[in-house]
Amino acid sequence: MHAQIHRAGAPAVAALLAGLTLIAAGRPAPAQMEKMDVKGKVTKLNPANEAQKAQGLLAVILVEGKKTPTTENDKASVKVTDKTKIWKQVGDKKQPATVADLKQGAEVSVRFTGPVLESYPVQATAGELIIHAPQA
Repeated sequence: MHAQIHRAGAPAVAALLAGLTLIAAGRPAPAQMEKMDVKGKVTKLNPANEAQKAQGLLAVILVEGKKTPTTENDKASVKVTDKTKIWKQVGDKKQPATVADLKQGAEVSVRFTGPVLESYPVQATAGELIIHAPQA
């Protein structure tokens, strides 16, 4: 009797999995749905001087974009430190990157870490920064 239940249940499980696959196919990739603190274009890029680098600061960037359901801010002054996880998004893949890969005009997404100064624009430190490669 167990074998009969197993055989009868297999088509139902297969149909359920096929349906879930179709539902997932219509959704944006997880990276597009991720909640970030600010997404937009780097409009200013100020590399750190040697004294600042000695204290762990690599650069300060101004990111300007639009507030969306997945972002908290439309504009932010962001410190990039030696503790910031920097990635380059190429298609569906995130690859490790460095502050040298960051250019003025680049599209980025930033997740803050630590305190956020509630000025306008907000001022914060990047815990994670993703540089979005232009689509070919």
